[in-house]
Amino acid sequence: MGDIVRVVGRNTIGRVAAVRRSVNGHSIGVEVEGVLSTFIESDLELQEGDPQTPEFWLSSAPASAEMIARTLSWTKIRYPLSDFLYSYAATRTVFKPYQFLPALKILAGSTGRILIADEVGLGKTIEAGLIWTELEQRSPIRRGLIVVPSALVPKWEREMRERFMRPLSILTKANFAAFINELRAGRDPDFIGIVSLHSLRSYGDVISELMSLRPRFDAVIVDEAHALRNRGTKTAAVGEMLADLADHLLFLSATPLNLGSNDLFNLMHMLDPAGYPDPGVFEAQLEPNHLLNKVSQLVSEPATRATGAPREALIELPKREHGRVLTQRSEYKKLQDLLAPEQSIGPREVVQVRRLTNELNTLSTVLNRTRKVDVQEKKALRVVENIEVEWTPSERALYEEIEEFYLERARSRRQPLGFVTQMPLRQASSCLPVARDRFLQRTGWLGKDERDSEYWALDEEILLEESEPASAELRERVIRPQSRDSKLEALRARLRKLRDNQADGVMPKVLLFSFFRGTVEYLVNELAKEFRTGYLHGGVPAKDREQVMDGFRDGDVDILIANQVGSEGLDFQFCHVLVNYDLPWNPMQIEQRIGRLDRIGQRSEKIFILNMSIPGTIETEIIQRLYHRINLFERSIGDLEPIMRQTMDGIERLLLDSNLTPEQRAQEIERQAQVVERNKADVEMLEENSGLLTSVGMLEIDGLTASGPDSGRFVGPSEVASLVDYVMSKYRARISPERDGTVVLNGNATLAVAMNRAVANSGAGSVFGTDFVRRLRDGESILASFHPIESRTDVDLLSSRHPLVRLAVKELAEDPLARPQYGRVKLRNGARSLLALVTLVESTGLTELREFWVTALDVVTEQRDLRIENDFLVALANGGFQSITDAEVDAPRLRRHVTRLFAAEAQRLQDERQLREPDNAALVDARIISQEQTLGFKITKTRTILGDAIRERQDDRIIRMQRGRLANLEAELDRVRTDLEPKRKYVMSARRMAIIEVIA
Repeated sequence: MGDIVRVVGRNTIGRVAAVRRSVNGHSIGVEVEGVLSTFIESDLELQEGDPQTPEFWLSSAPASAEMIARTLSWTKIRYPLSDFLYSYAATRTVFKPYQFLPALKILAGSTGRILIADEVGLGKTIEAGLIWTELEQRSPIRRGLIVVPSALVPKWEREMRERFMRPLSILTKANFAAFINELRAGRDPDFIGIVSLHSLRSYGDVISELMSLRPRFDAVIVDEAHALRNRGTKTAAVGEMLADLADHLLFLSATPLNLGSNDLFNLMHMLDPAGYPDPGVFEAQLEPNHLLNKVSQLVSEPATRATGAPREALIELPKREHGRVLTQRSEYKKLQDLLAPEQSIGPREVVQVRRLTNELNTLSTVLNRTRKVDVQEKKALRVVENIEVEWTPSERALYEEIEEFYLERARSRRQPLGFVTQMPLRQASSCLPVARDRFLQRTGWLGKDERDSEYWALDEEILLEESEPASAELRERVIRPQSRDSKLEALRARLRKLRDNQADGVMPKVLLFSFFRGTVEYLVNELAKEFRTGYLHGGVPAKDREQVMDGFRDGDVDILIANQVGSEGLDFQFCHVLVNYDLPWNPMQIEQRIGRLDRIGQRSEKIFILNMSIPGTIETEIIQRLYHRINLFERSIGDLEPIMRQTMDGIERLLLDSNLTPEQRAQEIERQAQVVERNKADVEMLEENSGLLTSVGMLEIDGLTASGPDSGRFVGPSEVASLVDYVMSKYRARISPERDGTVVLNGNATLAVAMNRAVANSGAGSVFGTDFVRRLRDGESILASFHPIESRTDVDLLSSRHPLVRLAVKELAEDPLARPQYGRVKLRNGARSLLALVTLVESTGLTELREFWVTALDVVTEQRDLRIENDFLVALANGGFQSITDAEVDAPRLRRHVTRLFAAEAQRLQDERQLREPDNAALVDARIISQEQTLGFKITKTRTILGDAIRERQDDRIIRMQRGRLANLEAELDRVRTDLEPKRKYVMSARRMAIIEVIA
């Protein structure tokens, strides 16, 4: 019993669990991979030693570099690691270091939740997709929801399918009903897809059922999450439900939250109620961040760096209640050492101080804030040009007649122009022929697109204004036909110039915006006479917008004409010419228009912004003048959104006051511009001094460089290739390299069946669908690549997530002899001989971790070599192991070095535990303090209510209810330490995976 045996002819090793006498000898029960099987005695060979022990590994010949590397690659995928990035080189995205920060934070944190508050255009969708990829690598996502504004549903579906190879359904109420029925029947159904926030909010019965059944969701993503911030609303209730049901929760928002209100607290509380339980506690939790940010600022300035000011600011930290907890963490000790009086502070130390203060930030684990100024991206220069239009006398007269009619009507009512009564003037500024047709046809000025695209909500009074038709007198004035459209002619002339200036004479892609759908349709018809045009507005079904986009991207369309509603959420970084045919009266829509082009992936050095301008119109004289005064077109206004919203909320009524003279309007424009500039300075001051929103420069992201991870903590393409080669060979399938770096796979039915079973059990099948399995089964030639090819969705990306790799991992798990654990290798540029031990280290505390350690010993000095440990990982990820064929094994010397190596590993484990234990304890203390403070507030409030009820002799039921609530709160307070104190114990365990000799 207990002997290790090998099944003859199968290379399968197991442990004898039972022996029974039979007529023909003995039947042997052998446990193989957790399954008990029975064999005839003659079918087994006794295997000396235990294959799981290093002694057993060293008793056999060393494996080749290829085989030992495959074992280590298998380990990295078979046991998902906390400190590895599985999404690197596994998606069709361009590598940007800062986009991995949210993934690193959510993996290292204890809550599984994060608010990504990056500025517009930095790729929050990609950051969320990378997190989804990381989570899915570690555990199948059987239930996941992506909740987004209606207009962004198609974009998310496309991004997840094309960039992350994750096809997701767009969910309807019927899908939710079927899911709920399955749950009520006692089944455990999968449920993954995308739903609009508006739709989900309207499914009242669905929300009630979900709250009653309380199914768990592996991952939930909410885009534009600032919509959830107003407590007590239906939308906030949806957010609270999602937060209750989600194991991992991502909030995305580019809208700066008003830090002076409860906006930020409400979102943080929804994300992590235990960590941020009460507004009063939240203020105290943020206090240390002011000091930490001050330290970072002082050390960044040469004038204050050497004065001791940073150290003096740090000394204040223990005086804050939540600051005292931070002083127990190792990062604080490192800061003290870096800022000690005897230490000199150079550029390297400045980077370290900034990184440490960021890590100590009390929001750092659950909030990510990256600004464009932090990432040092090469930005396209915005080149602004005004195309001034000279109207004919007839056109000018028509506009002035329209203007005078509405101004006179406003004066007679003693009112400024309302929202809808501005529309005729705005439409006339946009396109006189369309305005004239609207008058003659007696159609409304405000279509659904225009209503949906305005920043502010429309009230009933405004909507009533629209129902008032233009008078017969005005219609008589405009009935005279216009022989020319000077604005259209000016546009045509500029477009021709654009085309003629191209060396090849090919028209560059142009994105043209108008606020009005009528103008969009008019321009499509007119420009189509000379240019290839396409259009997007609210009348284009979402499913058809993809085809329009594809045509524009692929060069079938030269000019895409769109309004705000039609282009919402779409990215046009392949285009660098923008035409504003007219201007929206919401400045954020200008930023959104430009942001469609000026975003990650824009390869042009310049973005041309062409603004059509007609002197004498309200659009040019008021709105365009204000926008130019505050440089709205030249710079991103990101954090100015709340300011601009406040400024523009009342400016249209003031500026369109029919009693103002032109000089008074000009003065008011200047005054409003100065208000914007002052408020902008206030926002910048807040961003610099508050330290509330964590941000970090690209060069400060540990382990990441501009070209990729520098620590080897990822699964490299060469590792994936080795695993795919193994499984293709095992099933007698073919893999053939092509000249362009791709490969061609030709499978067979046996491989397809095996892969289907493997991915069905792992949950990976839904990632790539069944089409790949079918093509393998049918022996089709499948074009694939081990390297991301962003623009080629027809090429299968072979990464650690691919079903072929999943099958290889499964096969290797069942075949220990195919993954040897002792080998000899040579590293490229390796100058010394070393012995390396690879270990899986698991840690438990407030956060559970699993890490991949390499402990290396210089065989000459018998000292641990820290540098080679990183080099080893890099070589593994990049295919840098080379085989050794001519060196003999010195067994006694090897065993002596292994003994010392094990001692070095044990010491490292002890040192790391001593370093991490205070950090874990500090995190536990912080959680205890915040929860006790919150419960203390609630208990005090409940005691006050109870005292008032008793004193006022209120109903006994109310008194009993408050007494019960008080008892529950006090019991909950007593449990806080009982629940959290066990997590103070920090335990680390090590599992040895391989021993490798590195030969110089």
